[in-house]
Amino acid sequence: MSETPMDVDFEMSKALPIWDHLPRFFKKSAIGLLDFKSRNIIRKVGLNERRIADTIPAFLSFIRVGPSSPYSSGMLTFKLPDSDCISHTVHHTQQQVIMDALAFCSHPNYTVDIIQFTATALMDFTPFMTRLNQEIANRGPNFRLRADKLLWTFGADSGKMFLETLKKFETGTLNTIQIGVPFDDDFTTVAIVDTPQWRGAKNISVLSPTEIDIEKLIHCDRILVNCHEVTIDDVLTCVETWKEKTPSHGPDAPEFVLHSVVRVRVIRVLQYLGYEEAYRWGRNKKQYFVTYRVSPTYAFLVRIGPHTVHGFFCRLGEHLQADVRAAIPQCPVRPRFLVLNGEGEDIVPPEEQDDDDTDFFVFL
Repeated sequence: MSETPMDVDFEMSKALPIWDHLPRFFKKSAIGLLDFKSRNIIRKVGLNERRIADTIPAFLSFIRVGPSSPYSSGMLTFKLPDSDCISHTVHHTQQQVIMDALAFCSHPNYTVDIIQFTATALMDFTPFMTRLNQEIANRGPNFRLRADKLLWTFGADSGKMFLETLKKFETGTLNTIQIGVPFDDDFTTVAIVDTPQWRGAKNISVLSPTEIDIEKLIHCDRILVNCHEVTIDDVLTCVETWKEKTPSHGPDAPEFVLHSVVRVRVIRVLQYLGYEEAYRWGRNKKQYFVTYRVSPTYAFLVRIGPHTVHGFFCRLGEHLQADVRAAIPQCPVRPRFLVLNGEGEDIVPPEEQDDDDTDFFVFL
């Protein structure tokens, strides 16, 4: 039986005889009406109560785990889906926090959406994660953590630690990986992108400038990568790969975003894509759109700017404006002119247009 965390210290006397003699189905129904924290308290009544509580599914929208001051302490924060504005933070010994976190992410009846590993100081983070990974190893080679999203937001020198932790997640369950710190060890980065967990993820974000092989990302539906330099080959690889993916719209639609520290060679990129005469988008903004019509109802747009290349799908016709707005929230203009095979078509009625609007040209 998998272990389930007890997030509060609670002393409970022996159950009253009336509870002991109640039928199992009644106990399960009663315990099922309790909130998550109360169910964990009930588990301490006895073995039967634990078994009943463990049969009730639970969904946790967010878990944050890491060390806290003083050095020997740990912190576990979790949020339930019905309390978007309320999170519960528990301070225990590091060992208890680690046991609780592993129980959250391995119990067969628990579903975890997001797990985040973080800390306030590297000197605390490294020994904490070493201890956590050792506890996982002690549970055998088949023990795996289950979560939909993994956030790694601390420890610039923690590449090897991230690699070790990533390998502990169940392949096929982990769909999103977000790395918020740079890894200064190129060898470790190469090892990370070759793990089954990385190859199985559908959504990957690398938020700090790094050197990464774009070919190791094209299996994803959605990527956001900060690179030291976005090359022409990187752009061509992403464009050719993503425009062949299944068109859709919404928050899970295929999309790539490449940010570059070094200035993107915009004109050269346009030349290689065959759009040397592309129009500028936005007043005083050297950004261009290259568009591919991929179906009767969808186009794939590639926005090319000095430090960003961004590809996404848009529905044609009346939905174009809304889809562009959704993909580029900071867009300062309204798209008001669509070019279809050389023939113009207004997508905003003339009476709604004003002199401040900037033409938005799409090449199909």
